[in-house]
Amino acid sequence: DPYSLSFIVQKDKLYPLSLNRQCYKEGRYLGGEINIDHPLKDKIIEESIKALKRIEGLNGYVGVDIMLDNEKNIYILEVNPRITTSIVGLDITPSISNLLVDNAHKKDLNYRLNGSIKLIRDLNNGEFIIQHLNTV
Repeated sequence: DPYSLSFIVQKDKLYPLSLNRQCYKEGRYLGGEINIDHPLKDKIIEESIKALKRIEGLNGYVGVDIMLDNEKNIYILEVNPRITTSIVGLDITPSISNLLVDNAHKKDLNYRLNGSIKLIRDLNNGEFIIQHLNTV
């Protein structure tokens, strides 16, 4: 199953924001669920942090694409040193823009995720529909 993790990276500090489930059909991205729980969430974050620490120069918003197989093995597919689609569904306090500005100023980040969101692509017009799943 495909997943991603959203991070803010600041030199030696890594701030995991959310674990996200990605939905594909016939190779087309259809959306996903942002800020989900998963029994392997801590292990997925740990493995992603290992991968991020091996890449010099990362800064700001970073996405890590992950695949879990049927035996629950974790595979890091790629690291995206840029904003990813999951940013649209982050319900976070303070706002992601404030966190990124604080990160640029090398401040310590304190944040709270407020719930889970599902993004669903409307196959008629290609736009995403946002559905709130729960709040914290």
